[in-house]
Amino acid sequence: MKRYLLILVSLSMLSAVISAAYREELTKPFTIQAGYQSAMDIFVTPIAAQTQSYLAGMPFDIESQQVWYGYTEHGREIANWSILSNTGFDLRIKADPMYPVEDDGVTKKAGYTGEGLDYILELQYIIGYPVESGEVESVSGSISCSSADGEVVFENISSGYATGDSDDPHFIGSVDGSIFFIFDENSSDRIIAAAEDFDNADVPAGRYGAQVVFTMVGV
Repeated sequence: MKRYLLILVSLSMLSAVISAAYREELTKPFTIQAGYQSAMDIFVTPIAAQTQSYLAGMPFDIESQQVWYGYTEHGREIANWSILSNTGFDLRIKADPMYPVEDDGVTKKAGYTGEGLDYILELQYIIGYPVESGEVESVSGSISCSSADGEVVFENISSGYATGDSDDPHFIGSVDGSIFFIFDENSSDRIIAAAEDFDNADVPAGRYGAQVVFTMVGV
């Protein structure tokens, strides 16, 4: 009986040692957002594809179904964006069509006279804002724009969320919302046709790029 008890005790100790050996620590960062007196800021942070095993971020392959219209719901996540303000504001987004570019990634390639590739950007957010009780509530949503529309203005998107006044500023903000990219239907069809026909010069091989400008304007 003592022998069996000794074996059971030994097995229990071994099990405890094995469990301890496989214990792992998990570390996750988070962002704290705060403001003082007056602020109206917007931040856009591109996601590096290398850090996401090329499943998100930039650069990406324009021949991937992940960025083709009708193949995915939102497209590919390429960046994060954050806003903070204690006053109402308009958000202006000017997205240029995507073209073959020089090595700087922005300048249109010399000699290229074809049409650009148009795309849609979807900006998702969770806005936190104070209410009269002093608590903070939040609302989630998204806005979309197309490079085919040139500059798009979203008027006073903070409307309806209390921002206080100059003597008692109430900040509204959104941290690390996602920006998704997808080609529009016409551009997706052009890319698909070029992928199926190597002699199709409509979408030449090479590096592509586009410039997008975000502007906040107080109202």
